[in-house]
Amino acid sequence: MKIKQLLEKLYEKESYKEFIAEYTDAFLCAGFFILEIGKTQYQLDFFIPKLKKLASFEYPFDKVKIYDDEVTGKLNVLNENIKVDLTDLEDKIEEVKKDNDAVHKTSKIIAILKNEGWNLTCLDNFMGMIRIKISSSGEVESFEKGSLMDFMGIKKLDK
Repeated sequence: MKIKQLLEKLYEKESYKEFIAEYTDAFLCAGFFILEIGKTQYQLDFFIPKLKKLASFEYPFDKVKIYDDEVTGKLNVLNENIKVDLTDLEDKIEEVKKDNDAVHKTSKIIAILKNEGWNLTCLDNFMGMIRIKISSSGEVESFEKGSLMDFMGIKKLDK
């Protein structure tokens, strides 16, 4: 599903209409997505400036969750017209993996969308992990590969 389609579904929901009526200054600031075979999770995050808090709608968008913690940094309105959309991620990841000799099949993608672009974490069935940053213009900014243990900072013990 494309970001625009998710937003259209959200905007139709009574939960969103009530939320935006109460918090008229709230704006879309991020998206959080988990993509895996047979199971997906879509979450759209809004910033409420007058409360300095985040609110999240998780698909199917029947209710909103407003977090207790205040946001101290500056958040920007998410540009909905991105070059690499949610439906393009798997192909883009495979292209980047091929360019970087990463051969294991991706089993789970954790994707965060902010104005700077996509922050992607890809997991495989062998505890391998790849991190990719893709700018809002679609350019690959960084690529890291290793194991889950490497990224968590777990060190092997010498015997």
